[in-house]
Amino acid sequence: MRNISERKRQPASSAHEGAGSFFNMIWTHNPVAGPVIATIVFLIAWQAASLSMPVFLPGPIAAMRGGVELFQNGQLLPYVGVTWYRVLLGWGVGVLLGIPTGWMIAQSNIVKRLVDPYINFFRFIPPIIWVTIFLLWFGYNDVTRVLLVAYATFMICVIHGTVGIISIPNEKIRAAANLGVTGWELFRRVKIPAALPDAITGMRVAMTNSFMTIIAVEMLTASSGLGYLAWTSRLYFRLDFVFISIVILGLMGLVTDRIFRFLTLRYLRRYGVHFD
Repeated sequence: MRNISERKRQPASSAHEGAGSFFNMIWTHNPVAGPVIATIVFLIAWQAASLSMPVFLPGPIAAMRGGVELFQNGQLLPYVGVTWYRVLLGWGVGVLLGIPTGWMIAQSNIVKRLVDPYINFFRFIPPIIWVTIFLLWFGYNDVTRVLLVAYATFMICVIHGTVGIISIPNEKIRAAANLGVTGWELFRRVKIPAALPDAITGMRVAMTNSFMTIIAVEMLTASSGLGYLAWTSRLYFRLDFVFISIVILGLMGLVTDRIFRFLTLRYLRRYGVHFD
């Protein structure tokens, strides 16, 4: 009897293994297939969920129609462009100030001990709480919005810049010194290349924070941009506009990150920079 039951189970087991092998083959030989299949499944599930409450949860079809409407009335592309401009400019300013600042702080243990409490104090203060002060200082304009994004980026980059320098093995520093490399040459030729992987990690983390910051800032201070669009759409109960804003924002972040990864790997791979 046991043999008979085992034989009956074999076809089901074989079918399961065959299906698993089929999907493994797709994932292995076509890396694009996995994300495409996952996206299709997600869209189907989203559309199905929206059928029960279409007013409060517009499906992907309704969101797409809303996006087409925004495109046709000339709002969508300018809003995408201005949000991208603000976030990239603020992120760039924060990176250019934050990474070198972290590197400089790490050069001296005394400076590090003096500055560390202030870095840890300000990094727990979210950019949004500075909105009122920045509006009074810099006005109701893009300077305020860009500086708030730069603030969010700066704190993260300072920390990662500092960690990148202090985590360099002492053996590497001593080996360079034994070869006569000291001072500025040591910093430029040894420390900066060794600290680049941590700096790149900080820049990517800061990029995420920059996108989150600009949306909140646009909701509170702007009259354009995706954050403004999502925030004001609630007044007209246009949740399709809100959802298409969310989708576009995610795509913007994905594209920006992929471009950053491509450029980083192309020019900095020799310094040990890599992405899992």
